Amino acid sequence: MVLSVLTVTSLVASIFIYLFIQCSWAGLKTKLRLLKQLREEAPNEQNHIIHLVAYSKLWFRKQFSIIDQELEKMDSSLIKTGLAAVREEYTHDDLKTVMAWRAEREQQTKLTLKQQLENCERNLLNLGLINGVVALLLSSQFADETSTVGSILLPCLCAILAALLIQTLVFNPLIEKLSTRIAKESRIAALSIEGVSLIHEKKTPAMIRELLESMALGADIRAQTLPFVHQRKAG
Repeated sequence: MVLSVLTVTSLVASIFIYLFIQCSWAGLKTKLRLLKQLREEAPNEQNHIIHLVAYSKLWFRKQFSIIDQELEKMDSSLIKTGLAAVREEYTHDDLKTVMAWRAEREQQTKLTLKQQLENCERNLLNLGLINGVVALLLSSQFADETSTVGSILLPCLCAILAALLIQTLVFNPLIEKLSTRIAKESRIAALSIEGVSLIHEKKTPAMIRELLESMALGADIRAQTLPFVHQRKAG
């Protein structure tokens, strides 16, 4: 029984070592912070539209002093980057380029984390088998006349079962939730880029609201990825 517990503990330690090998200590802390963020409520597309329309009203009324105050109070975000670029009178193409770069950078960390989790998930059974074989060798070495086949195989089976449980109950849900969050944030980023671009084009708040709401309704078709990122790369 003690050997079984040690085998499972060794498996968990192997998982952490495997993840640590793929990134630095600072990178590991960043990944843990991102995993904690998955527990928070996902961003809401409608809230982003409301914020963008509110900022468009300030621009439409040319209330630049209020705009500057709001920009100073805003946390670092894609919308802030875009609005600051508009305030600095960037060209339309430069505005889209800057916002696409910022959106791509924010998503890249999550995409890297997703890839690392998928790699670990694919190798979990191998880690379980390795720990299981080591446990089987140790169990066989310390076996005596009273030991049964079941007691000798138990640590090995525990390692394999633990690997399957961790894969099913931990990694698969994490990967699925992270994929959903990445897709949603990608749609919101596309909305943000489009909304700020419309502000730059001096569209009316009513028109901006209508266009963004139409885009949100068709987000599953039009905004699965960041269109401006791919346009910039192609260029």
